[in-house]
Amino acid sequence: MPLLATLLNLGLCAATAIMLVRVWYLWKPENLGGGLPAKPLSAEAAAVFLFDNRELVDANASARHLLWHKDKLDPPWDRLMWLLSRRFSDFRDPANGTLRSGRFSSSLAEGPSHLMVEVWDTMVRLTLHDLGSNVMPVHPLALDAIEDEIQILRRITEEAPQLMWIEAETGEISWVNRAYLALAGQVRSGAEDAAHNWPPVALFPALADHQSTPQVRRLSVYNPTEAEPKWFDVSSLPHGTETLHFAVDAGATVAAESHGRLFVQTLTKTFANLSTGIAVFDRGRDLVMFNPALIDLTGLPPGFLSSRPPIRAVLDQLRDLNMIPVPKDYASWRDQMVALEAAAESGNYRENWTLPGGQTYLVTGRPHPDGAVALMFEDISEEVSLKRRFRSEIETAQGIIDTIQDAIVVFSPTGRMVTKNASYLATWGGLADGMNDARITDEVARWRGLSTPSPAWDMLVELVQGTSPRAQFRAKIPKPGCPPIQVTATPLEGGMTMIRLCNPVDADQEGEAHMAPDDQADTKVRYA
Repeated sequence: MPLLATLLNLGLCAATAIMLVRVWYLWKPENLGGGLPAKPLSAEAAAVFLFDNRELVDANASARHLLWHKDKLDPPWDRLMWLLSRRFSDFRDPANGTLRSGRFSSSLAEGPSHLMVEVWDTMVRLTLHDLGSNVMPVHPLALDAIEDEIQILRRITEEAPQLMWIEAETGEISWVNRAYLALAGQVRSGAEDAAHNWPPVALFPALADHQSTPQVRRLSVYNPTEAEPKWFDVSSLPHGTETLHFAVDAGATVAAESHGRLFVQTLTKTFANLSTGIAVFDRGRDLVMFNPALIDLTGLPPGFLSSRPPIRAVLDQLRDLNMIPVPKDYASWRDQMVALEAAAESGNYRENWTLPGGQTYLVTGRPHPDGAVALMFEDISEEVSLKRRFRSEIETAQGIIDTIQDAIVVFSPTGRMVTKNASYLATWGGLADGMNDARITDEVARWRGLSTPSPAWDMLVELVQGTSPRAQFRAKIPKPGCPPIQVTATPLEGGMTMIRLCNPVDADQEGEAHMAPDDQADTKVRYA
């Protein structure tokens, strides 16, 4: 019994010593750092992983060493798939992304590495042989710095609102960011576990034609849940056998361009219905827009206008068609064209063009904020002709009343002088010809000062201003040292009143003043 107890104690002490040595070895500083071995991995070491439903069940030291180099926040399955996809391109089924059993060789020229995949229902064992013959030891602090930088870069790519993905020459997608996966899930109409299917759906099949130089293309993606497609500006950066793509949302730009085109179409339709000819020249003074009225007014050929001619060519063509007033010599005409462009640019060009055919065009120049210039052509021939006819009729009427020897003056309903004849100016004076701003009260005050006091003057003011019934008014008003004044007020159309001042014709009516409609007197006023 004592011997047995002694043996048991010795065995217990030996086991304790072994455990202490094991703990001391594990806690040595050179063996710390996430389970990294103190010595470089052997070139013959194999990394073995065992997964069940994508959950890591077991892994040897070499396998844990590989997973340590990836972002430890990601699941081990995602970390391993990312690492293996960089070296082996055929270990997954391109149709659904599932693993295929078998032996797969490395697609890189870094060594004879190969991958063994064994699949049993939900169980998957991955064995990675011959990791390379030049595996150098890395200090844990350096690995921590590398890991921090990798996490920052991964966070940037994952949180970026732009779509990012890497595509091989075969069209297979080897890496995507979170924004790409989100849009891929929407395109798949919310299919179950759409975000975890690998490889994800190709959102831009048109990128299959790889180019050797970077380029930017605008492409669309149709989303079944939305009526309009999503537009993106896709930048492609080729690198070796792969191409890195960036897709920036261009929806706002496409909408703005669409609204701009719609606005231009609306303006074009509006311009097409205008009777004013419009020609818009850009900053370089080339014609960029015109309406059909410009063709109708000027006779310029549509083919010529559609060729975006410069403003000088347009003016030269107008000169050849006799649709522009031309000076006596060509040099002065050319100088006038230069002045026209400068005046239109400053926004103060407005001129009537009297054409050889008898037409009159009003040409107006208007500047635009972007340096463009718009010239507007308006046919005012009828307006000019109407003004000339009215002016001729007015001058004729004025000539007629000027031949009358009696003084005649016409007042508006507001009591302002409208016109007068030469006899009025010669007999009663007043404002100079062409200045008809006098009022009835001012004129009657002057008349009253040149005659004897009489209530007839007040009655005359009331008639002109409309405060008394509008009827023909006659009165004889004595004038010191002269024959009495014969005053006749006749209402005209439009509320105007014509007053005639002359010597009496009938001596029997002397001293009488009466108002009567037309020629019949209703009221008589006699003054002593």
